[in-house]
Amino acid sequence: MAFDSAILQQEIIDSCRRAQELASGLTAEQLTLRSDPAKWSIAECIAHLNVTAATVQPFMRQGIERGKKEKLLGKGPFKFGIKGRLLIWIATPPPKFRMRAPKRVAPPAAKGLISPRSTLVPGCLPSVAI
Repeated sequence: MAFDSAILQQEIIDSCRRAQELASGLTAEQLTLRSDPAKWSIAECIAHLNVTAATVQPFMRQGIERGKKEKLLGKGPFKFGIKGRLLIWIATPPPKFRMRAPKRVAPPAAKGLISPRSTLVPGCLPSVAI
């Protein structure tokens, strides 16, 4: 499994577009409806992805900057290590198991702070220069 930043960037753009298309025709009630009290709504799922990205991307940015500063540059494609492969395996559908999201990346609604459209940020996810 190799890392290609151009493919990753396009996948992020495509995912944002699909999420916006899927949610654009839904009412606020549909976006915040939970099929089960123990499960997240559509809005909460999208909020979780945005909050997670906003939490993780600063670490990515720091790593990229450190690599540039220390001239730790290379030519890809790059291979993922064991932790990277494990994370990809866990995150790739279908779910292998369920676990509670850490509080840092729990969606605002789970904390009682959501407004239905606030999760559908026009830019979707913040970008990281790769």
